Amino acid sequence: MNYGGSWKIDDLLTFTVNTHTPSTGARTAADSPPAYRVYEDETATPLLTGSMATLDSGNTTGFYSEQITLSAANGFEKGKSYSIHISAAVGGVTGVTVVNFQIEAEVDANAISDTSTVISANMVQISGDATAADELEAYFDGCRSGTAQTGTATTITLDGSAVATSDYYNGFVCLITAGTGIGQARLIEDYDGTTLIATVAGGWATAPDNTSVFLLIPSHNPWLAASRTLTSTAAQTAAAVDGDDLNVVKAATFSATISSLTIPATWAAMYFTVKPASDLGDADTVAVIQIKESNPADGGDGLLYLNGAAATAANGSLTTNQGAGTVAIVLSDNSTDSLAETGLLCYDLKVLKSDGSSTVLASGNLNISLTPTRTI
Repeated sequence: MNYGGSWKIDDLLTFTVNTHTPSTGARTAADSPPAYRVYEDETATPLLTGSMATLDSGNTTGFYSEQITLSAANGFEKGKSYSIHISAAVGGVTGVTVVNFQIEAEVDANAISDTSTVISANMVQISGDATAADELEAYFDGCRSGTAQTGTATTITLDGSAVATSDYYNGFVCLITAGTGIGQARLIEDYDGTTLIATVAGGWATAPDNTSVFLLIPSHNPWLAASRTLTSTAAQTAAAVDGDDLNVVKAATFSATISSLTIPATWAAMYFTVKPASDLGDADTVAVIQIKESNPADGGDGLLYLNGAAATAANGSLTTNQGAGTVAIVLSDNSTDSLAETGLLCYDLKVLKSDGSSTVLASGNLNISLTPTRTI
């Protein structure tokens, strides 16, 4: 089940689905266009039914979309919950997914459309820590939201109130919170203050338009700062590890150690895998990065995949210390330089045990950014 967010009456809601081969998980076209049915709360009669259509068939496989109008004429009401039941068959095997969303969900149904009340809070009360409260308040003071004017596959044009200074929003994360492209987050790598056009790293899976509501969030990525100090050796730039997030700098050796792990004594193989959020369900052969370590070591260890293709094993490694609960990850500089993806991706560190079971030890976001120096 997926949550599609809270919407307003008369909004346009676009939903998508990607079909896969049941036996391998590979993307493939459905036997016929997926069918959808939209239900209100627990009412058995659907408000809307229909079939989805292929989207960008020249560049995608098994990718379908549909757009519906959340109007009163179509039966939608404020304060209600809705489910989109989507079914499709591949090779005679039928699969189902469900998307849930709400119309103007609020605690007080009598105040659904009342936006005049300002809610205030004492920031000092956060954990009783005034410093933490001040830091949190300062962080969110740097955020801003608005509705896009338009967008392309690689850009978004901000609203007319955006700062008209070029490069001002460089390094901010642009999160689409409603409308077309909802749920996408991309790093802004260039901003034109004259046109208000922000260029995002890696491009959009779905281009934003004038219905897209965005939130700009300072990334606090030191590699995007105007002034920074490189404290590691010239030959190797260690990855910045921030909680569950990792940062890879292109054309520099990626080196990071994930610690405080509970690694089973019976571990047989360790995998570090990176994929775009849109491809998490795809086979590992499409991975942006996948590195493996076996216990005991064998000839199949090292870098398995890079940019969705078989890679040179020696260009990557994992080093697992079961007793210390650590896994060290290394990816060579020539491999990071060839990474095709940029922006925010997802990773996990997964262990296979000798009994055949597996466990995810760590997961989070991985950001690929550029380094100004290109001569070495």
